[in-house]
Amino acid sequence: KAMDDFLPTLENILEKETSTKNETQCLKKLRLEKQQWQDQHNDSASVSSDCEEEEEEDNNRTALERIRQEEKELWNSIKVKTFTRVVSTAYAHTILFLVLTVQVHLLGGRLFEEHFRQAEEEGNVGQQQEQQQSHTHTDGEEEEGSKPTATTPEVSASNQMASYQTSHKMVLQHTYEYFFDHGLSSLVRCVKRAVETVLMDWDVMDPKRAVSEHDIEDVMVQIRDIVE
Repeated sequence: KAMDDFLPTLENILEKETSTKNETQCLKKLRLEKQQWQDQHNDSASVSSDCEEEEEEDNNRTALERIRQEEKELWNSIKVKTFTRVVSTAYAHTILFLVLTVQVHLLGGRLFEEHFRQAEEEGNVGQQQEQQQSHTHTDGEEEEGSKPTATTPEVSASNQMASYQTSHKMVLQHTYEYFFDHGLSSLVRCVKRAVETVLMDWDVMDPKRAVSEHDIEDVMVQIRDIVE
């Protein structure tokens, strides 16, 4: 349940750090521009002279080459951000789960320790009361004077537990504040550098390059080797 509470924040930060929205919009504009250049070239080819047609062909070739280069840069950015998001998500979920697990175990251990200590103190108080009662022979004093005073260790244990829960909550709060405000962004930057290094020579626009499941697995292993 605690993990589920943190997931929306985790997803929002990862989405912000690795968003490909701008690249996608730019690609759409480039495709539209590319189509316009091709249409313009087809229209002018039927009415232009040889000299004008040659000049138009050069302009068209230059424009298409520029568009292709920009597309390549945008696809490279999308490639890096996509792999960065996948790997960062896996690391972030694992780290968050481990922190939660450790915190819960610490709190559970402390609760058990306090419960055990309280039971011991109550047992000691009971023994003392029995000893006092065995040495008391006055009827009136036996009823009033030997009443249990076991509330003192109970109150003490309760106060200690409340103090520990407060400090535990503060540590937990500071831990997650750091994780979401600084740690997660730092993790994404670290993974991004590793992704850029591993995928440096991977041209996603190369039609001759087919990517297999084995290739993806090798990429993930290399990225992990650098990060870890």
